Amino acid sequence: MPLSLPSMKIKKAIFFTLCVLHLSAQGQTTYLGVDSLSHLLSQATSDSQRVHYTYLLSKELVYVDPAKALTLANQGEQLAQKINNRLALAYIYRIKASIFAAQGLYSAAAEVGAKAEIMFLDLGDKAGLANYQISLGHLFRRQGLFERSLAYHFQSYQYFLANGPLERICVSMHNYAEALYYVDSLDKAEKINLKAIQLNDSIRNKSVLMSCFKAQGLIAQKLGKTKEAQYYFDQCIQLGNEMGKDAQKDAALNSMLALADIYQQEGKFDLQLSTLKDAEEYALKYSSDQFLVDIYLQMFQFFVQKNNLEQANIFLSEYKEQLQSNRTKLSAENENFIDALYESIVLTNQNELLKQKTQLDEVTIKNQKTQLLFAIALIITLILSAYVILINVRKLKKANRLLKIQKLAIEKTSQELEELNAVKDKFFGIVSHDIRSPLASMLSFAALIDDHIDKLTQEEIRSMAHDLRNNANATLKMADNLISWARFQMKHVKTTPQAINPLNILHQLQDVFAHVAKEKNIQIRIHSETEEKILADANQTELVIRNLLNNALKFTASGGEIQLRVYSSENNVAIAIKDSGIGMTKEQVNDLFNLQTNKSLRGTNGEKGSGLGLIICKEYVENNKGSISVESKPGEGSTFTVFLPKA
Repeated sequence: MPLSLPSMKIKKAIFFTLCVLHLSAQGQTTYLGVDSLSHLLSQATSDSQRVHYTYLLSKELVYVDPAKALTLANQGEQLAQKINNRLALAYIYRIKASIFAAQGLYSAAAEVGAKAEIMFLDLGDKAGLANYQISLGHLFRRQGLFERSLAYHFQSYQYFLANGPLERICVSMHNYAEALYYVDSLDKAEKINLKAIQLNDSIRNKSVLMSCFKAQGLIAQKLGKTKEAQYYFDQCIQLGNEMGKDAQKDAALNSMLALADIYQQEGKFDLQLSTLKDAEEYALKYSSDQFLVDIYLQMFQFFVQKNNLEQANIFLSEYKEQLQSNRTKLSAENENFIDALYESIVLTNQNELLKQKTQLDEVTIKNQKTQLLFAIALIITLILSAYVILINVRKLKKANRLLKIQKLAIEKTSQELEELNAVKDKFFGIVSHDIRSPLASMLSFAALIDDHIDKLTQEEIRSMAHDLRNNANATLKMADNLISWARFQMKHVKTTPQAINPLNILHQLQDVFAHVAKEKNIQIRIHSETEEKILADANQTELVIRNLLNNALKFTASGGEIQLRVYSSENNVAIAIKDSGIGMTKEQVNDLFNLQTNKSLRGTNGEKGSGLGLIICKEYVENNKGSISVESKPGEGSTFTVFLPKA
């Protein structure tokens, strides 16, 4: 409920004052960084201590080294299972949810997070639930669902404000303010975050304080308070320098880049350049490689605008080298994370197998005890023994049936593990073919600029840089398709059928592709013969139509036409995308939906693709109980028709 009642405001003010007074009596909170936690973990003498410090260290590494964080979480899960500590296990599952969410594996995050939530509810741990609500808030924010993110951060903030501890009040207050910022409730966000700054500063919670300063700078910048924004960005950077290696590097670097942007807008180019150089030095010092690419690109653009081609050439070379270095490191990090993820899946299945084996052992022990009792009863009386033996035979039959059922379950689990391993191998095979080739092409293009930069005008350099960015965007779209396909193969995609008006999707996508159609002088026309709705997942349906319309634009020459038609077809609603493009041979049509034989073609303007989009379309359509057909002739265009069940 909103905190608008006078009584609630009074309670908040009193509690905030008591928090500060409590701090004065207790002293400052000590922050434990990665090095301190690693040392404490190495010195732990019991499994309980090891679980505790493994969890804390994994939490610190979520955004620093996700693969190592997941490996530690897996180790913590094994230890918690070993000592039967369900509360520790719940916190381990909570941190796993944060790791998966940070890597974009939202389905996996929701699944393991649900386990944590069930355990917290079962144990009656309201603090654990409030911490999990923070994880949910971050999860929905990364998906762009800012209203849902705000709701969870508000619930967490309410709980900790009423119950403490002080450190969690500081964190939840800042998270709530940041959530308000993302829904453009700027005045309220400013007010709450200023309180968060005061409270975090009072306990010297420097890590969170840095994030508070950065957030306050962004809020002020959005409100048009430029001087105030500069002040808070400077505060964040200054605190980061004081903290050294324990600082929130992302917050410091984001503040530096924001400052550089402000100086550029104010025409203070010397300060802009100085700030960018400070950012470069800071990123190099702490190996923040992901920021160096943006820094070098901004320096390159700065010197191009200043017509200093010599310096522009230097930073263009730095940009290319850093981009290549990041790709190499990212590949290794992704491989490490996937290995840790696979280990997590295997561990989960092993726990299930262990649980089943324990149940099986309990049944066996119970049977042995029963047989012993029967033997004693046999000595007492033959009649009683005969009766007991009869009962025992029936129980044995039941136990055997249970054993057979458990054996089938174990065999099924083993088969699923083998299928997961096969999907993993297939994923890496596609990555090496469909991602590496366009990246190599981009590198060659960049080399061309490098070799002839002295002969190029500033406008030519800017045009080539624009083309290089477009190629990077195309490669990113290709990677998005690949990730969508991989998540579908690993069954991380949740399908939610609902009644949808297909015309709404067509009109929405007509607006999305209006700019592309205008550039190629292509008319997109929509015609509907029915008002019936379809029963399908909205996101998956939109992805399918978007891919098909994108292909139609890609293979239609200038002056062409694309017709989008909706009509009824027996128990289905048909959505047809017809173009006047180059068309396809019968052999090409037969290979469209085959991952092994599908070959990507360039569009009429040389547009690139991976050939994976149509394969994703077919799998998503069939996942929604539909089908897809293709009609095409060379030189006469193509018609792709999607059939989905009526609502």
